[in-house]
Amino acid sequence: KEAEANKSTYYTIKEAANELHVSILTIRNYIKKGILKSNKIGSRVLINRESVENALQEVKSLKYKR
Repeated sequence: KEAEANKSTYYTIKEAANELHVSILTIRNYIKKGILKSNKIGSRVLINRESVENALQEVKSLKYKR
């Protein structure tokens, strides 16, 4: 049960890339810049779902500012 709860609150890099419609490299750059908050567990990088949703809203707002 606990593993299912954690899986639903976190994305892998690939899942986050699909959700935001960007490449995996872009997600890694977002993590480096601090746009996305992530946790590293062993060799896996997990990204908080709330962080992805917030970044999605920021990306949409940036498109209209140009």
